[in-house]
Amino acid sequence: MTMKLRKLAGTCDDGTCPNVYLSDRNTLVLQGDAVPSAEGLVLSPREQAVELTVELGLGAELTRYFDEFKVSAFRLETQQTYTMPGEQPNFELFLAGGERPAGHNAAWHGRVETIVASGRTLRRAKVIRRPLTEYLRYQCAWSIPGNVAAGEDYRMVDITEHDRGLPDQDFWLFDEVKVVHLDYNPDGTFIGAELVEEPDLAQYHRWRDVALSHGVPFDEWNAGAGPAG
Repeated sequence: MTMKLRKLAGTCDDGTCPNVYLSDRNTLVLQGDAVPSAEGLVLSPREQAVELTVELGLGAELTRYFDEFKVSAFRLETQQTYTMPGEQPNFELFLAGGERPAGHNAAWHGRVETIVASGRTLRRAKVIRRPLTEYLRYQCAWSIPGNVAAGEDYRMVDITEHDRGLPDQDFWLFDEVKVVHLDYNPDGTFIGAELVEEPDLAQYHRWRDVALSHGVPFDEWNAGAGPAG
């Protein structure tokens, strides 16, 4: 019987780039560039090693949290630039004045639509400082509108003139009780995701509430205007 796969994480939808799948046998199937040899790597004749980005491997773990949460998920985004390998071709196309490709970010939009259709909520607050970085311009023009159309509650929190006491730490808050930190290098490259053990939930709830109360819904936000709220 042919194995059935469900994609947990990946950078493309056409099956031609690195992906992580969950099989109907409850196993993981990894798709990526073959690694024929490397120091410390010993393969049997029937084995093959593949190379994936750290971002992609940890993305599969984050997917599990999205599958498991029951009521709500909230994301605080604090970086002004995210350097994600899967986004680079489209980001460079945007900078060159190209047109947004059909199906841009379709995998995430599909996940958002599934979450919203199930009655769960997905909210995000993006902390911004002016002038906007090129990456934020790209997100505002090509990425965020699709997220909103799919059903994501997306707020823009402008702290250029007013510090709201928000942390520099990106995190997801699932069902009010599970906190996952997302760590990045100064250049925006992804380091890893970490489930916080025994988090100070009152503090994370305060940060969420401050971000949402001072955030402007993306559809009402004017990228050319000054801070509001």
